[in-house]
Amino acid sequence: MIERIFARPDVPRDWRQPDFGADVPPTLRLRLARGDLRVGFLVTVTTFSTPQQVTLDELRIESCFPLDDGTRAACMRLARLGSE
Repeated sequence: MIERIFARPDVPRDWRQPDFGADVPPTLRLRLARGDLRVGFLVTVTTFSTPQQVTLDELRIESCFPLDDGTRAACMRLARLGSE
């Protein structure tokens, strides 16, 4: 599956060989599109820097926040459909 994604012409070349030693910003802006639907999210990942329990050492909390009103409306619409 990942090979098909990397083979697309619009995927940047440096994504094919990422530099895992490079500094990573604390947030990521993620934009997704399917058909006419376009959404964008601000993504954060929370970790515990010096946990006292081994369970917390493995814990990662990923949060996604809508970047715009259109994304917020799409999320609310999809949430209503899921609860029916």
